[in-house]
Amino acid sequence: MFHTLGELEPFWWVNLGQVYKVFKVVSTNRIGASGERLRQMLVHVGDSLETSHMELCGEFNGPAFSGQVIDTQCKTLPEGKIVKLTSVNKKPVEFHLAEVEVYAV
Repeated sequence: MFHTLGELEPFWWVNLGQVYKVFKVVSTNRIGASGERLRQMLVHVGDSLETSHMELCGEFNGPAFSGQVIDTQCKTLPEGKIVKLTSVNKKPVEFHLAEVEVYAV
């Protein structure tokens, strides 16, 4: 689990160690209170943390609920070793997920 401070676009990322073609990312929202904080989440794949150099895998448009499992299917098969999940907000909001799974070929 991770939890950020309130930000406009807080993010979480993972380095997969090598380049993969990603076909979906499954994330589990915070279990317990405050699950509705997650309103919009973008999932990017690439070789750096610069979103402008990454390909959009897919997005979630909520609001979410506590414990919700969010299955983000990639529109294409983006290639990269970095997977970045960004919470997009109109005002500073905390970003928190209980689990993230990356599926690749």
